[in-house]
Amino acid sequence: MKPGEKGDVIIRRANVGHGNVSNVHKRFGLSQDISWGYAGTGPHDLALNVLFHFSDQNEEFARAFAGGFVEDVVQHLEQSVPQRIDGAFLTNWVNERLSREPETPITSGELCPAHLAWSNDRKLIFAPTEIA
Repeated sequence: MKPGEKGDVIIRRANVGHGNVSNVHKRFGLSQDISWGYAGTGPHDLALNVLFHFSDQNEEFARAFAGGFVEDVVQHLEQSVPQRIDGAFLTNWVNERLSREPETPITSGELCPAHLAWSNDRKLIFAPTEIA
């Protein structure tokens, strides 16, 4: 998804050996790969990136609410199948929290420039334009 787009988020397993992919590119590099279905660094990476995207690139917001998003949404997604998270649901989830006090922020994980993304081998690459 391009910055500002608010469509559905798609996450799925890539081909063997290539990790997981999403249409929200990986701007935060906490872990080697995004993941879902449990609470860990991969799910927190997914949460950071989704919240950053849906909060119009508000890093402070993404870091403050990523833990809550993992608890509310990401850890409950079935790991073995591709997932689609409704864009309207995400927009509402973010909007409901924009006026709340921040939760415990995630302070680690480097944010890369908008034209780049973190690859699964922790290298910066040009941001993908579609899910590979």
